Amino acid sequence: MPEKKSLLDQIDAESQLKDGDSPFKRKEKTKPLRVRESFYNDIRKIAFEENTKMVEILDDIIKRGLRSYKKSHPDTDYK
Repeated sequence: MPEKKSLLDQIDAESQLKDGDSPFKRKEKTKPLRVRESFYNDIRKIAFEENTKMVEILDDIIKRGLRSYKKSHPDTDYK
């Protein structure tokens, strides 16, 4: 009967990680952001209800807000 290998023995970490990059590392840097506590609680609740990360909820909210702002201020030079 062949010897069973544990999952950790089967994984070759060096071949999975190229140039020392972590598979969990995001490609885009993030910055801390301060929000009012009432907004924080709402964002936290939404993230929980949608089973997603708060940063994803904030990204969506900010993208929508920026898009709306750019539409209402067409004379500004935003990209």
